[in-house]
Amino acid sequence: MKCSAASTPQQVAFAMSEPQIPRKTPLLGLYKDQIISMFRESGYESWRANQVWEWLYVSAARNFGVMTNIPLKMRDEFTEKYSIELPKISEKKHSIDGTMKFALEVSGGDIVEMVFIPEKAFVPHSAQIDDTGIPVACCAARPDYDDSDLLPVSANEPMITEPLARATLCVSSQIGCLVKCAFCFTGTQRFARNLEAHEIIGQVLLMRDLLGDTGGKDSKRTLTNIVFMGMGEPLHNYENVSRAIKIIMAEDGLAFSRRRITLSTAGVVPYIKRCGEELGVNLAISLHATNDKLRDYLMPINKQFPLSSLLDAVQKYPGINQSRRVTFEYVMLKGMNDSDKDARDLARLISGIPAKVNLIPWNYWPGATFQTSSRERIATFSEILTNCGVNNTVRQQRGVDILAACGQLRTGQGDLQNTDANSAL
Repeated sequence: MKCSAASTPQQVAFAMSEPQIPRKTPLLGLYKDQIISMFRESGYESWRANQVWEWLYVSAARNFGVMTNIPLKMRDEFTEKYSIELPKISEKKHSIDGTMKFALEVSGGDIVEMVFIPEKAFVPHSAQIDDTGIPVACCAARPDYDDSDLLPVSANEPMITEPLARATLCVSSQIGCLVKCAFCFTGTQRFARNLEAHEIIGQVLLMRDLLGDTGGKDSKRTLTNIVFMGMGEPLHNYENVSRAIKIIMAEDGLAFSRRRITLSTAGVVPYIKRCGEELGVNLAISLHATNDKLRDYLMPINKQFPLSSLLDAVQKYPGINQSRRVTFEYVMLKGMNDSDKDARDLARLISGIPAKVNLIPWNYWPGATFQTSSRERIATFSEILTNCGVNNTVRQQRGVDILAACGQLRTGQGDLQNTDANSAL
């Protein structure tokens, strides 16, 4: 044991008395050939790795004890050496529109959020809706916020009772975010660390378990889409994110199609090409401004990777064409980036790039000073883009009442001053 020169005898004695519990090696997040090599080094037959892999990703085994085609003694040894645990749910909320948000405990007790978004929004007839489209009684944006109408998620009841054409999981890649976009709640949280590959893929496996899905390309699946749009900048954690995505796409594992996975980035230019070459997933770019001056303010990362370099990288993204376009995400901020001129500038800016634009009404979070553009302004903005030949959609606001919508994810209270507003989390 190493001790600093400043350590007191009492501190040394206390440290020496603490039990040293070796950390188990996580098997989730390892490629199959890595597990094979590790098993060989430990004296196990390589084909045992194939068995474990199938149990994890096809049969959804969550402990070694159920792996009945593996000898009991070996199962006990695996339990001592390896971990296949998923993140633990520490809190869960069910929006009035059907969206579900989960606060998950990962390694070391850190908390991260993920969001499940079923196909359609379901708003009870009794819900009072104002002109923003947000349920009045269940809106964290209001001083009279009351979460008593929110539906609890019960582990004893099926989450989805009928097949959905689309059900999306929004996955996080970091605890906090270093990009610090001015309009995003996650940016107000102190950055803690990157999530490891097993913590990322654990979110997908956990959601699959909750939905009762099974793995494999021929299996029945409720979860249809995965988006890396949760907490953090995925390309700032590329190695872990790419490892998780490759395992999620593995034909002998979860077998998710790359066309059903979308990675959203604020514009970490050096990794965009690599992402296309190695992963080939759908690319979404958080744009939000049509000039460097405004984007520098809204997204400080623009000072490092300005619009010219970002758009050049997008133009060269491997695999994009008119049938598989890049998505430009554009948050609508009242009086800042939502004018007719902004719409025309946006159309000119992305001209020549096979792309579509997703207009995102800004979602309130406690302590924010921004305002979302009106419905009429967003509609006009969209119409101008359409007239300029730009394919565009307006994102439906989902999970606003539980702070689960785009830009609303945050864990802990950290450096945010408005602690009363934080109670809505």
